[in-house]
Amino acid sequence: MSNQIWKADKSVYEIVDRLVAEHFPELGFVHEPLTSSQESQIAVVLREKAAKSGGRPLLGKTAKANKHLGALTGVDYKFILEIAGDLWCDLTDREREALIFRLLCGCVVVEDEKSGEIKCSVRGPDVQYYYQELDKYGDWMPRPDEEDDGKSIEGSRDPETLERILGYEHEEA
Repeated sequence: MSNQIWKADKSVYEIVDRLVAEHFPELGFVHEPLTSSQESQIAVVLREKAAKSGGRPLLGKTAKANKHLGALTGVDYKFILEIAGDLWCDLTDREREALIFRLLCGCVVVEDEKSGEIKCSVRGPDVQYYYQELDKYGDWMPRPDEEDDGKSIEGSRDPETLERILGYEHEEA
């Protein structure tokens, strides 16, 4: 049985438009809203049946578009947001928005200050948990901060705690 893939309809792109405008200004380099005469460089597709990882269905994934897609379509796509169509149908409006938000979080667009060239890449989630771990400990992982305020991963290393855990005195680098 084949697993068909379709371009998402207008309602999905409307969610993308709103989220990019409200939360992802850096994606403005590659995303054109539906009201624009130009095609967005973020493609959104629905996959007939969810892909799986470790036996679990994936609601969606973000990928960097390759040059072949651009050659075939005439659009210089930078990203592809793939959504599991069979699971999308069962999501609430809030869950659909959250899924697209998550997929957009994976899109990284940086402008080179000297050349003005736009560089695109895909990044993974900042944190990943097992449900069992999350149930027992909650959102426990330290979050890296822009500045070292004593709460970042680097700034939270208490030498006394490390000495107790490691069994020897920790020297700061």
